[in-house]
Amino acid sequence: MEVVKTKGGVEMKKLFFCLILVVGLVGNAWATLIGSISGPSNGLSGTDGWSDAILKWEVSFDATKNYWVYEYWFEVDEKDISHVIFEVSTDFREYDILSGTTTKWELNTYTSSGPGNSNPGLPGEIYGLKWEFKDTTSAYVKIVTKRAPMWGDFYAKDGTDSGVDVYAYNTMFGVSTNVPYNQNPGVGWVLVPDTESVYPVPEPSTLLLLGTGLIGLGVFARKRLQMRG
Repeated sequence: MEVVKTKGGVEMKKLFFCLILVVGLVGNAWATLIGSISGPSNGLSGTDGWSDAILKWEVSFDATKNYWVYEYWFEVDEKDISHVIFEVSTDFREYDILSGTTTKWELNTYTSSGPGNSNPGLPGEIYGLKWEFKDTTSAYVKIVTKRAPMWGDFYAKDGTDSGVDVYAYNTMFGVSTNVPYNQNPGVGWVLVPDTESVYPVPEPSTLLLLGTGLIGLGVFARKRLQMRG
């Protein structure tokens, strides 16, 4: 845009640029959702070997590519993590998993007796994504998908400690909640992928009101500059 070298002209250009910047920020801004659960009283139930374990997550939306990014960190003080499972919606399929997702995942329905009889202590059925690990006390997983978040379940397992199975899961496992993903449901749930293609963008009415306000501000500024000229 050319700078008009008249009284107040440069000021008008700066104002116009600021209006464009505000519209751009409102249309694309998105805050990352951050949370965690930990034992024994903050939402994570674990056996003695993992009573102090912690699960942390960050969920963000990429407005330029229209997909969600889920990142999880599961950390324990002792023993090694064998595998982790994160619940997904029952209509979630392999084609919902996009590039950038941590590799070597398995999508299946898991119970305490299968598949492979490898989920002791699992308090119920879970349909989800599973990753296996070896010789580590810290596991990182990323899921990239168009699926928006819901509050759901998590399970993790190690081997045994003095003959006792070592595992952990969220304390509200199997308990559903209708609380939206951007509100706090209380202690004991994890943000996981759910419904198809839901994007956190302003509603049309909100954008219309914002545009009307900016137009009014521009008209006011123009009249003010004409009076000063």
